[in-house]
Amino acid sequence: MTKTVESRHAAGTKFLICGLFLVLALIDTFFKVKDYDMVKLTISAIGRTQPLWFFLWGVITSVTVLLNLFFICGELQIKTPLVYLMIINCSLSFMLPTIYIGESPFSLVIHGAGVVIFGILGYGTLIYCMIDYSIKNKSKETTAYFYMMSAVLTAAAVSYAVFGFNGVVELILLTGAEAIMLIFNAVAFCKSR
Repeated sequence: MTKTVESRHAAGTKFLICGLFLVLALIDTFFKVKDYDMVKLTISAIGRTQPLWFFLWGVITSVTVLLNLFFICGELQIKTPLVYLMIINCSLSFMLPTIYIGESPFSLVIHGAGVVIFGILGYGTLIYCMIDYSIKNKSKETTAYFYMMSAVLTAAAVSYAVFGFNGVVELILLTGAEAIMLIFNAVAFCKSR
């Protein structure tokens, strides 16, 4: 990464924007779910009683994932196909209106498909970026990010095995991904200074 003033300002701006959205997404999530039993409910179940919050949460989460993936791909100099990133965003945006339809089989299938696509492509893109960069650059630091993501996925899998699919699994996955992205962006920002 070049050390020019312009690149430092650009990295600083990207970090601030990405960090702001990450913190906002985490605060928005935790302040809403803290009053609910997340072992018995999912985030979308809360969304059925709090539809406006759920919609705003979905938009903030979508923007957070997209911004941070673009920033990470830029820092790692990986040309991840734009179409995958847009599918992630569209899948979450597409599933949001199903909350208003009700619990029909169609609504549940669309909502579930949106969640799965968002999760697989979101985590898949992150893991691909880290593996690709690690192999090309023999970077121990990037390998550490990969292991952090693997730990998050393992924790979510264990929670799923014990409790079934619920809000705890969702929170582990969302918080884990957001925390790893924030750490990556912070390190990238510090290196640009």
